[in-house]
Amino acid sequence: MAGPLDLAAAEDGYDGAVTLTLTGRIDKRLPSYAVTLLRPALQINCDFFGASSMRLTKFVKFREEKFGGVLFETRSEKVFTLNPTATAVVREIQAGGDEREITMRLRNRFHDPDGAIGREVIALMADLRQKGLLED
Repeated sequence: MAGPLDLAAAEDGYDGAVTLTLTGRIDKRLPSYAVTLLRPALQINCDFFGASSMRLTKFVKFREEKFGGVLFETRSEKVFTLNPTATAVVREIQAGGDEREITMRLRNRFHDPDGAIGREVIALMADLRQKGLLED
């Protein structure tokens, strides 16, 4: 381990769940994580935070427009137009987080109970990676 870690526990009174949060620098890709213990079944759910924050590549510039947005790849001078949905995804990428965090924020914002937005976000991110516009 690369540094000291702190452990904190909190118990939710209504369902008996105990959340243990371990913070500190485990390594550069995993700065902290949380473990939730659910009683009486003792099911353990682990959520990793900050595992790999995505960002637009160094030579990509983003600008919002009335119709949505534009990505400009400065090396090749290619311009990619974005509809309002793709613009919302790129805005979340710039806000930071990994693919799962970004997808969850968008699903919560646009109320997506069947997961359609999640699938579209993942497909758009894969396309941006394939075009060399997005990196982990």
